[in-house]
Amino acid sequence: MVPAAAAGEDRIVVDEVALGAALPEIGKVSPVAGDASMRYITRAVDLAMSGQADVIVTAPIKKEAMNLAGHPHCGENGLFGTEDMEFLAPAVEQAQAKGIDVVGPISADTVFARAYNGAFDLVIAQYHDQGHPWIPT
Repeated sequence: MVPAAAAGEDRIVVDEVALGAALPEIGKVSPVAGDASMRYITRAVDLAMSGQADVIVTAPIKKEAMNLAGHPHCGENGLFGTEDMEFLAPAVEQAQAKGIDVVGPISADTVFARAYNGAFDLVIAQYHDQGHPWIPT
């Protein structure tokens, strides 16, 4: 861990996270790499939430590797926000209780392909960045 910078000083911090005995092979999708990604993301969120970091910047994150490591995808169990669990899931349950054929929440990067292939009649995106890229131009 790099010590705190003096007021007004720019700095870049790379925090070390224990990865265990197995190191991920660079450029390969694997459970080891997915677990390492989640450990770094969790550490970064902890630092930001405690006020020790102002921003979080990552290299591209391979969600397939995180899935192989056994980490959930949609909402990441609240790591990136709790809206799925707090608002969407209860709303879906209420609609189902009224007999409405609805499912979710479903990860945005898979739901549109599934809808395109006929799995759903309608997709509701929470905000335009989720739904907009899937609209043909």
